[in-house]
Amino acid sequence: MNHDFAGAAAQLGIEENWLQKNYRELGYPHRRFGRAVRFSDADIAEINEMSAVRPNVSAPTHWVPAALLELKPGRAPRGRRPAAQGKAN
Repeated sequence: MNHDFAGAAAQLGIEENWLQKNYRELGYPHRRFGRAVRFSDADIAEINEMSAVRPNVSAPTHWVPAALLELKPGRAPRGRRPAAQGKAN
């Protein structure tokens, strides 16, 4: 079955306007009959797959700020200095 923009957008759960503006740029599969654009059930299923977000298993499990990654070890901390003698309170 072929769907127009309204039908395809309803099945995808998106705005019809958004689909009309972005289907070409995003490379969504579609059928063209003259000036009419239609989406088959297979096209809609493929668009769903194209839009799937899958976790990146090679990504770190926690976020580390870039500034911390650039830190280099410094010198060891010094101990406390003894209080100056001869000062009256």
